Amino acid sequence: MQVALRASPLNPVWRASQGVTVDGHAKANVDSDYHGGEILSPGVGSAQLSTHRLADGTVVVDVRGDLDVASTATLRDELTAKVLDMRPPRVVVDLGLVTFLDSSALNALIGVQRYARKVGASLRVVNPSPFVARLLNTLGVAEALGYRPSGD
Repeated sequence: MQVALRASPLNPVWRASQGVTVDGHAKANVDSDYHGGEILSPGVGSAQLSTHRLADGTVVVDVRGDLDVASTATLRDELTAKVLDMRPPRVVVDLGLVTFLDSSALNALIGVQRYARKVGASLRVVNPSPFVARLLNTLGVAEALGYRPSGD
């Protein structure tokens, strides 16, 4: 199953990225941000999730695209629904094709992990893109989210 996470015209981040003024204020400059040698796209919040279940009951969620404030609610809701509806013993979130992840998305992952624990499941992230791996390690949440770089 695939779910598209898209920004809404009601979302101020989306409006700013489209050059729309809000309440008479000048449009935000969000054309792109430069971070550590990488050009990141504006936070318009497009991402995709696809899910499959392994023979042992583990649910694997493959995520691709940008995870930011515009897609966080849908990310959180979809992951929570997988835990609630499918009752897996484990949820593995593959972040290999995630190009951007902000604090709201990180908070959503941690929140869903806590919820999963309450209902007897575990949630961990695997295969983060280089940008996401750096972020998880820098913020000190890699281990908490179950990510261990290969070789450890």
